[in-house]
Amino acid sequence: MNRILVTGASGQIGSELIPELRKLYGEENVIASVNKTPMTDEVQNSGPNTKIDIINIDQINNAIKKYNIDTIYHLGSILSAIKIMSKLEKQRQNLRKNSLFFRRSLKHIGFNIGNSQTHIVPIIIGEPNKTILISNKLENKGLYLAPIRPPSVPPKSSRLRISLSSLHKLNHLNKLIKELKNLSHEIS
Repeated sequence: MNRILVTGASGQIGSELIPELRKLYGEENVIASVNKTPMTDEVQNSGPNTKIDIINIDQINNAIKKYNIDTIYHLGSILSAIKIMSKLEKQRQNLRKNSLFFRRSLKHIGFNIGNSQTHIVPIIIGEPNKTILISNKLENKGLYLAPIRPPSVPPKSSRLRISLSSLHKLNHLNKLIKELKNLSHEIS
């Protein structure tokens, strides 16, 4: 049976979605949550509700356990994400720095990274089997690079996909670059 938690229950979408979900799954199976903005009377009085600050992972985990949740509609996350992002300038700068360093290093070695200008960097290999083989060799070294193959990408453009984060350190990137360089004869 679905046990659904809806964050942002007082928002435009949440306040309209919750009554419909409660009709479909039963009033007791749809838990409405808000942080600061009060819920409409209809939402508050038609089933269980709780207060959750979605920035606080412990509050989310506690609600999941308390209500035995298996599905979450995070409708309050958009505004919270904007609040969080405004406080992460240092992390954004580090991600830009990591991305630029990594892309330049791969190009310098001779890898085809397409037109990547973001923190998601492809290494275009071409053949699917070769891409999987190289991905497996890297995984054996403790490095996971997702192999992306048709139909997700056009034929003959299979690739390894690297998603950099602001938490990657220079030594992480250099280790990956070194292992890629060691496998470059298999990639080209």
